[in-house]
Amino acid sequence: MRNPVPASSVARLEKAKQGFREFTGHDPDLIDTIEHDPIKTGFKFGKCDGILYTTQRDGEIEHYIHEFKKSARPDIVADFDGSQIGLVGGNYTFTDAGITDN
Repeated sequence: MRNPVPASSVARLEKAKQGFREFTGHDPDLIDTIEHDPIKTGFKFGKCDGILYTTQRDGEIEHYIHEFKKSARPDIVADFDGSQIGLVGGNYTFTDAGITDN
């Protein structure tokens, strides 16, 4: 019987698990693919200066504030009906240290 999940998807799931472990210090409860496309029709309404987020790392709740360098700031966009916002572009990566400007 053949695995119904393409090998490329399995590889992406494994990489997602690895990234989660490296950042949080524990195994994920659930890693899954999602059927949510990025915003295809919308409008830019500014630059993202920073992100505040809360997460659990190594069993502890942690609060983070990441202020993007000017050269790393992504655009912040809303979809056509204003129901979703997202980050587009920018010069940053997400690592085991969190959000890191390049």
